[in-house]
Amino acid sequence: MKKLGAVLTFQTGFPFSSKYFNEIGDGLRLIRNADLKSSDRMIFYSGPYEQTFIVNNGDILVGMDGDFSPSIWGHGKALLNQRVGRVSAKDGSSLTFLHFSVSVALKLIEQRTAQTTVKHLSHTTVEKTKWPIPIFHEQQKIAHCLSSLDEVIGLESHKLD
Repeated sequence: MKKLGAVLTFQTGFPFSSKYFNEIGDGLRLIRNADLKSSDRMIFYSGPYEQTFIVNNGDILVGMDGDFSPSIWGHGKALLNQRVGRVSAKDGSSLTFLHFSVSVALKLIEQRTAQTTVKHLSHTTVEKTKWPIPIFHEQQKIAHCLSSLDEVIGLESHKLD
């Protein structure tokens, strides 16, 4: 058992100024909580920003309000907005393993979180959560196995569709 903060970094997004928001595609796309599930309405940001808030395909993102399910970003270079977090693996940890493992941990955190109007997640809660973390070699084996199962499930779902 290790605290998740020992194997991952949980970066929270930045509160970008709305005066630079637009819907005409000027600047970089801004990733809001809603964008993790749908791309119905894209907002762009044309103002100044720090490089640390740039998101690329393959980054693991977590909505910090409502549904805490992580997703893998695949919509190109964008900016990490407030109330969206990014999970990165620290040295000696497998990002793919963490994606699967954190999914379960976040679901448990979500179930235990007191609900007012909307559930909220903090990076501190994630980082302090104790979770079973095997050695790197075992993480890779588990990640490979689970990725293979995901592929099979995806192919079967495609057949059913």
